Amino acid sequence: MALSQRREEARIQIGFQEVSVQGLEEYKRLFRLVFQDIKSRQIKKASNELLEGSWRLVNSVTALGLHEDVDDETKRNERLEFWRDFNLCWEALGQRQKEITQMALKTGIWPGDMLSTDIITSLGDQLVAMCDILQTHGLVDYEMGIWEEQITHIFIECIDLLARNRPKSREF
Repeated sequence: MALSQRREEARIQIGFQEVSVQGLEEYKRLFRLVFQDIKSRQIKKASNELLEGSWRLVNSVTALGLHEDVDDETKRNERLEFWRDFNLCWEALGQRQKEITQMALKTGIWPGDMLSTDIITSLGDQLVAMCDILQTHGLVDYEMGIWEEQITHIFIECIDLLARNRPKSREF
C-alpha cells in the first residue's frame, strides 16, 4: 500500500472520529434538554424533541459508529452511558406522562400538556419502528441500544390508565 494512500485512510479515520465525537455531543445536549423539559412538565415539547432526535440518531448509527463492537474499555463505557441516557430519556418521558395521568385522574383536572392516547400510541409505534431498523445491528434490548421492552411497557401502562378512566368530555 502506498504511503499516500495510508495517510489518506488515516485522515479519513481521524475525521470520522471527530464527526462521531461531535455528533455524540449533540445528542448528549439533546438528552439534557429533554430531561429539563420533562422535569418542567413540558411533555409535548419533550416528546417532539426526543422523537425527532431519536429518528436522527437511528439514521446516523452507522455514521457515528454506534453499531460496532468496541474493544477499548473507555469507549465501550462511553457508549454504554450514551445508550443508557438515551433510554432514560424515553423512560422519564413515559414515567412523567404516567404521573401526570394519575394526578389528572385523582384531581379531575386535565392539563393541556398531557399527551393523548393517540400521541402515546404513535410514540410507541415509532419506537418499535426504530427498533426494527436497529435490530440488524443488534441494538435492541441489550446493554447497547434501545430498551424496547422497558420503554413500551410504560407507554402501555399510560394508555391503559387513560382507557380505563377516560373522561367523558375530553379525548385522551
